[in-house]
Amino acid sequence: MGNSALLQIKSLPNSPSTFLLELTAKYYDPILDRIPFTDPQARHKQQLTMFSNLPGLITASIISTLLPFVVWQALWWRRRRSFFPAALWLFFLLAAATEIIILTHNLLHKPSAWIVHIYTAIEYGLLAHALSAWQESPAIRKAIRASIPAYLCLYLLARVTGIEPFEATTINYLTRPIALLLISGFSWYTLSQTWLHDSEKLSRNFRFWILISLAGYYSSSVMLDAFLYTANHDVLLHIFHARAILNILHNILFTIGVIVAFGSRSPERPEEGSYSEKIRSMQ
Repeated sequence: MGNSALLQIKSLPNSPSTFLLELTAKYYDPILDRIPFTDPQARHKQQLTMFSNLPGLITASIISTLLPFVVWQALWWRRRRSFFPAALWLFFLLAAATEIIILTHNLLHKPSAWIVHIYTAIEYGLLAHALSAWQESPAIRKAIRASIPAYLCLYLLARVTGIEPFEATTINYLTRPIALLLISGFSWYTLSQTWLHDSEKLSRNFRFWILISLAGYYSSSVMLDAFLYTANHDVLLHIFHARAILNILHNILFTIGVIVAFGSRSPERPEEGSYSEKIRSMQ
């Protein structure tokens, strides 16, 4: 990232509030580093002003990312039964591990955008696999699973051709929006099918909470990410607020889904005639 002005925050007095302010600035470093400031000498001051109200929200967002995996693990240790979809458990683990790795890189003042490149490919594979398993139609199930190698081919092609280079300081501006859009579409479709067949038991169906979290988060992210390339600081600040709040809600809904799943009397045996039973019998 070169001699990023964001690193100047290190010269401020050492205090918890200053530490959080520095961490928040570094969290968005890959985005802000390419934005021209009208007065380079005042860049540091402008950035501090932008982030003065954000550290607490960003901290809550980071902690929320760890929540689904921590709650799942705690409930598993207590009940010693593992019926939750393996792909989703791996996704929770991936999200928590990625957040910790990015946080560590930020604390060490190292570029972390490259981590998102790797995360996106694994994220898409795990979520697409999980969503495909919840399809009643064999054709839809096969189509979603076929999208995994198709997306990975596009992902590699974008890097081989240089359309989207694998760089430590640049987010994946092409393949990530495509992944967000696909997961969003798959999630909304699966949610509509679940709603149609199990409308009377939605609150007791852990898939409903997982799907509403995925559908809301990924479709909103597609829209928010479209504005990340603006040089308008006010717009960016609103986007940062929205993304942090969205991530917190996303992970709270995930956590509710985990609690509902473990709270089910017999999740391995869905009610006779239910939509979940139909899907399970086809897998």
